[in-house]
Amino acid sequence: GAPQEETRQRRVAGAFVTSAMLLRADDQCLPRAIAARRLCHRQGQEAALVFGVRLEPFSAHSWVQCGDAVIVGELENVRLYTPILVLP
Repeated sequence: GAPQEETRQRRVAGAFVTSAMLLRADDQCLPRAIAARRLCHRQGQEAALVFGVRLEPFSAHSWVQCGDAVIVGELENVRLYTPILVLP
């Protein structure tokens, strides 16, 4: 059910927050997002890999979402980007 899915999402998000403290996370959004999406799928959680861009200054970013919830990728940062591709 929904509470169980939310618990799984929080576990994945927490694991990636912890890993960012231990390993370099800057400029690693794509490999982190791919790993997070794979982890979600292994746990039976539907997750989308999202690619976004911004123009001024140009930058690209990727993150993982379950529905409207951002699982990996800081929400404050994600808001700066326009999604251009979503891989379910």
